[in-house]
Amino acid sequence: MSSWSQRSKRERILVYTFGAVALLAGARVMASGSGSEATTPEPAAGSALIVTPSEPAVTEDSAPTTYPGNRAKKWKYEPSRDPFKPLINVNGTSTGSVQTPQEPAVNVLKIDLIDIFVDGSKMVAMVDVNEKRHRGAVGKTLGGEVEVVELSDRCGVFEQGGSRFGLCVGQSIERKA
Repeated sequence: MSSWSQRSKRERILVYTFGAVALLAGARVMASGSGSEATTPEPAAGSALIVTPSEPAVTEDSAPTTYPGNRAKKWKYEPSRDPFKPLINVNGTSTGSVQTPQEPAVNVLKIDLIDIFVDGSKMVAMVDVNEKRHRGAVGKTLGGEVEVVELSDRCGVFEQGGSRFGLCVGQSIERKA
């Protein structure tokens, strides 16, 4: 890279010009932010001035807020309407609260495998179906819904509603009735 003295006169003038423009622009920005209030231009004759709000709606009587011009006022924030809150409910009347749809009731079976033990020569499962205790060997239907398909020392296979599932002692499952 060449030193400053070896640059051409044209390059030095260009650098000085850009530096002067940057200094003038910085001075203008600093001078415009020194407490003078910004003014909006008057619209030309026959034209309309469109003003769009850029801040939320506020009213007086809250915490003081300072803004350019050193004027202090109290403002209270008033949020606009919640866009996710419905204006009408399903009956067609106006509402101030959110209505949640009611889900249809679904019959659920809660099945708990309590224990598996040997009773005589058969393995028997002790199962709670909807908190009612039932005992049954392989092939027996418990609680009118759950059939015992297979039993081992600590686990069993059961069938309900045409599908099979496995449980071990101490486990439970919830299934649609």
